[in-house]
Amino acid sequence: MTATMPDGAPAWADSVTTDFDADLAFYTGLFGWTPVGFGPEVEYYVDFHAGGRAIGGLVGASPAFLPGVPSRWTVYFRTPDCADAVARATDLGADVVIPASPVGGDLVYALLEDPAGAHFGLFEIRSGTAGLQASGEPGAPAWFTYAATDLDAPLDFYRRLLDWSVEDGLTAAGAAAPFGAAHRAEREHGWTVYYEVDSVDAAASRASELGGTLGTAPLEAAGHRLAVLTAPSGARFGVAAPIR
Repeated sequence: MTATMPDGAPAWADSVTTDFDADLAFYTGLFGWTPVGFGPEVEYYVDFHAGGRAIGGLVGASPAFLPGVPSRWTVYFRTPDCADAVARATDLGADVVIPASPVGGDLVYALLEDPAGAHFGLFEIRSGTAGLQASGEPGAPAWFTYAATDLDAPLDFYRRLLDWSVEDGLTAAGAAAPFGAAHRAEREHGWTVYYEVDSVDAAASRASELGGTLGTAPLEAAGHRLAVLTAPSGARFGVAAPIR
């Protein structure tokens, strides 16, 4: 997926957690993901792999790293120049949480808040192995949604920053199909990543057995059956199954 991922499209997703061990057991039990660590110098971060390919990550919050940050998932969008995109984002009204920061020679990332207060990331890929390596298959990202009380200002922000089309779903420039959708909501603002499963109802039941909860009852939209779940730490994410 990395090689064909257009600029502006989702390039990565990871969850900050205040309960690393509980969430690690939860996600591996729910999706069958394999956690891949980076050695003792990066104890607080693991990639998740599905079928040997990277599809997300888990990062532990601590007093020394991301102090006071609640458990939540973040969606990162691809950009050819992370530092330049951060500068343009601030000009458009965003606040910087973590400035453009290199990770070895593979990537540069940044964390920001959009003008509506929703967290998102920017992701400059410098190596073919960085970023999401699969999509639209079990265990991999399938859909992304954005929710806000007023969509006009935040969607204009993303359109100008990332060159999206927002009229019929959220579509990166040059992409053949949307990667997600936006909707109005009074609560639970921001981004949600949905991971594909064979059965949404079975996944919701399994999540409950593993210590998670059902946040939004299953519904049908965008050609999928969707539900929002909550991990033991409180991080919200979605599961999606194609309607066949």
